[in-house]
Amino acid sequence: EEFPPGGENLLKPKRTGARVSCFLDVSSKMILNIKIVERSISEISLAKQQLMELKNHIDITKLITIYDRGYNSIELMIKTEDLGSKFLIRLKTNTFRNQVKKMKTNDEIISFNITNTILNKFEDEKLKEKAKKMGRFRLRIVKVELKNGTTEILATNLTQEEFSSEELKELYAKRWSVETGFDRLKNLIEIEEFSGNRRIIIEQDFYAHIFIYNL
Repeated sequence: EEFPPGGENLLKPKRTGARVSCFLDVSSKMILNIKIVERSISEISLAKQQLMELKNHIDITKLITIYDRGYNSIELMIKTEDLGSKFLIRLKTNTFRNQVKKMKTNDEIISFNITNTILNKFEDEKLKEKAKKMGRFRLRIVKVELKNGTTEILATNLTQEEFSSEELKELYAKRWSVETGFDRLKNLIEIEEFSGNRRIIIEQDFYAHIFIYNL
């Protein structure tokens, strides 16, 4: 009841689960903000909410948030800029496909119209109105080649003066700390083990495990 499995198909087995969203400092390896919520709340909504909460505790104008491909949201990009903060996002291969094809170098500023199709995906009405007035959005796109020969496409509002394309490649690699952090939480601290079924017990167990992790 607290964490519904969702889905309308009564013939398929369902598992109760929750969504966890984590902001981890890749330098100190400390978890700065983490939430456990029902899966009906999207990752993008949580990221925006957590950015706002972080703003109350740290100077996010000096924060660079590194996201994987699940966060290639224009709304999240505009929200981050609106807060005066920085982002580095690995894009899906089909994101900004036409603009990426037209790039003559591996590090360029692209510009595109904020269409109704884009605006209809916004959840924040105030931000939606602001984006509508903007009309166009400028974004730096960087192509980086990995050792295995594949090419990653990164989107950022960091300037070339702040970070070179090679430095952005190194910066994105630091996101791996999140994966090793989740491995520790799951296998060493056993964060998926709960002592009860009620939401308050689940949350108490969950945040106690986070406290132990940071300690």
